Amino acid sequence: MSSHTTRSTWSVIATAIALLLSAPSILPANAAPADDPLAGAAAVGECRAYTIKDFESAHESSAAVDCAGPHTALVVAVKIVPKRVKLSGAPSAGLQRFVTKACNDAWGNAIGAGHKQGHLVVYTRSWFTPTKSQLAAGARWVRCDVNAYDDKQLGNLPPVTPFVDGGIDAGDRRCLTGKLNVVPCTASHQWISRGIVKMPDGRYSVARQDAFAKRRCPSAIQKRVDKRFLWWRVSESSWRSGERHITCYGNGG
Repeated sequence: MSSHTTRSTWSVIATAIALLLSAPSILPANAAPADDPLAGAAAVGECRAYTIKDFESAHESSAAVDCAGPHTALVVAVKIVPKRVKLSGAPSAGLQRFVTKACNDAWGNAIGAGHKQGHLVVYTRSWFTPTKSQLAAGARWVRCDVNAYDDKQLGNLPPVTPFVDGGIDAGDRRCLTGKLNVVPCTASHQWISRGIVKMPDGRYSVARQDAFAKRRCPSAIQKRVDKRFLWWRVSESSWRSGERHITCYGNGG
């Protein structure tokens, strides 16, 4: 065999090896890409500027915005959901349990308020799941956000966390308008959150809560300035999850 033939033969072999090495990046037209459990997921630490309608939806896909500017949401956690937990359709009890476990610490750390203080602040929590197209791409995540109420819309969040650092100031504290919409106490309001009282265990009952609050809320309000009071009951779903705290509001400032 001539040296030319030898070189040609090795050239063919080298070309074949190169094609084999690059083959994994060349898929047949009908081949599907590998599932991505984080398909379409937001990044932790991103800020968003979505509306109350988005807040109440199962999915949210607005663009990230500068956290130094106005924003109504902060992404505090993104967690991959086990395959045994259903992600499509109405949220199952299993998914809700997973969200509680996956998001609670991140929510609490960002807001900076303990469980009892959490009833007295304007900040709230939300979570989202992938869209149908993201699920089709293999998405298996839940996203945990923090937000703030401001009457019939979401309010802008502080630029840094934790939002509550020690005592609750007027911008953090939860107040109510005359129509009982939640606002920060720096806005016009008629009721201010003063404290909480804890219901005893038992069956869920609106009447029981009302009777208990009438007896106990006077000990939580500021009697020198509050001439009247009202209370915020525990919802039935929160009662089932173990919540027993009723929030008491006074009208003194």
